[in-house]
Amino acid sequence: MGTVTTGEAGTEAFVTNSGTPDAAVFDFTIPKGDTGATGCMNIQLLSAYSTPSQFGTNNTDLIFDNNSVVVGDAISHETPSSEFIISETGIYSVEFHGDFTPIAGEPYPLTLTVTINQDDVPVGGAAAVHVFPCPSGVTNIAFTTPIKVDNLPTTIKVVGDASKFTYTNVGLSIYQVAQC
Repeated sequence: MGTVTTGEAGTEAFVTNSGTPDAAVFDFTIPKGDTGATGCMNIQLLSAYSTPSQFGTNNTDLIFDNNSVVVGDAISHETPSSEFIISETGIYSVEFHGDFTPIAGEPYPLTLTVTINQDDVPVGGAAAVHVFPCPSGVTNIAFTTPIKVDNLPTTIKVVGDASKFTYTNVGLSIYQVAQC
């Protein structure tokens, strides 16, 4: 192989033999391409959190009182609220984490289930369960799940289900991984 040269944009690529017919040495000229996109291009992301301790009971929609990062306009969240609205079809990743504590005075063991709901229906595989054996302790629940959004708008919520609990340091990030 000989040389590789960048040609002018818009010209044709070509190869020449700078050697002999018996000992070929090929020189390549490849035209310059267009400059690619830079920066955050077409990213859809919303990350929200809540730090104060909040009370929950059976089928409580968890409240997120702050948005930390918002890029694009396909995902929205009014604070403080439990609803995240997706307004563009596609595949999204939903990441959740939070600390949960049982309330004293409840019968034990106490089972806590946390789910991601899409349009008020639990998303398959988007749940975590913790059993508190006694009225003390804190557990961190975290999980990530993909969701497909076909119907617009779509509402995403995190739902906690136990007789009585508190939650704090919760975070939710939703980002689009593919447009469909």
